[in-house]
Amino acid sequence: MARAQIASALSNYYIDGGNLEDGMDLGVLLQTSQENNMPGAPYLNKADALLDPWDRQYTVRVPGQVNHDFDVVSAGPDGVVGNEDDITN
Repeated sequence: MARAQIASALSNYYIDGGNLEDGMDLGVLLQTSQENNMPGAPYLNKADALLDPWDRQYTVRVPGQVNHDFDVVSAGPDGVVGNEDDITN
């Protein structure tokens, strides 16, 4: 569920004019419109929405390998991005 929330928030951020970058800090989704000058901000209300089941922050892969534009990725149980236990939206 968190990956879907983050993906939706990233899509809204992009629609509002934000740049999606590989490995970007997802904390931008928590910033208010005064902090980031984005009309729809904040895109997420709780910092724990950015954490995977192992309490590590999700990462963004741009362009996506599963989706055309971007992927929201959990490093999985081993905490290493780029191997077989990664979880991608």
